[in-house]
Amino acid sequence: MLQTNCAPYGQRARVINGALWFEDGELDLVFDPLTPTGNSVTDQRSSGSSGCPAFSLNGILEQSGAAEIDILKVDIEGAELQVFSENPDPWLSRTRCITMEIHSPEAYAAVHAATQRHGFVRRRYRELFIFLKKHPK
Repeated sequence: MLQTNCAPYGQRARVINGALWFEDGELDLVFDPLTPTGNSVTDQRSSGSSGCPAFSLNGILEQSGAAEIDILKVDIEGAELQVFSENPDPWLSRTRCITMEIHSPEAYAAVHAATQRHGFVRRRYRELFIFLKKHPK
């Protein structure tokens, strides 16, 4: 469905079939009744599980050759804690705006600490958090 939706953008959109994580690697897709989708990820491999490639934002930026991220839409169903607490500074320093849902108090603390270090201002609209980087004048 994502490929179909992005087709009109041609070379300006690249679909990556995988999960966003704090490092490149492989994750397990697991059933989690506490998440809205009923799915979650873990870096623990188990027999008979469904594997999924994982990509870090640092790796995605490096592969794409992009200088910065203008708008980062994050909807990673609970993986916010790992992505924002495990070496987020290289990609956060190159990001201008983030919109996301945050799924736990621990994840909120990690996201808030990381974005605050980089001068982001937080806004909230219903369940969506919006982080905008302040630019010096």
